[in-house]
Amino acid sequence: MVIITGATGTGKTYIACALAHHAISCGYSAYYTRISKLLAEIKSTRVDGFYLSYLKKMTKMRVLILDDFGVSPMNTRGAQELLEVIEERVGFGSIIITSQLAVEEWHDYLANGTVADAVLDRLIHNSYRLNLDGDSMRKKTWSKKDKNE
Repeated sequence: MVIITGATGTGKTYIACALAHHAISCGYSAYYTRISKLLAEIKSTRVDGFYLSYLKKMTKMRVLILDDFGVSPMNTRGAQELLEVIEERVGFGSIIITSQLAVEEWHDYLANGTVADAVLDRLIHNSYRLNLDGDSMRKKTWSKKDKNE
């Protein structure tokens, strides 16, 4: 497990995708999704009757990037769905989570104390943490473009 936190534009997604790219170059599979998209896909596959095959797909990926944790509101159902994905992956592959929220704020974000305890227990204790600090890289990129024009 890798947890990358920091402000908008500090390179969280870039680093997560670079780690996944390296894993792919070493022959492992990887899948990137934003948390909001993951939850929408789960909802859709439950309606269509393909939830178990979707969950199996998530389990098969050696590296799963869950981007933008904490950006969209999380209800109890969403927290339970996230727990199921994480639970299925324990022992089968790595998870990389990016978040603007500090890890200390995750329990409150997950909307349900019992589910939050379970999610955090599986994610936090055996994770590597990287907290990025600094200004937005996009801000720097746009400043350079403005000066060149």
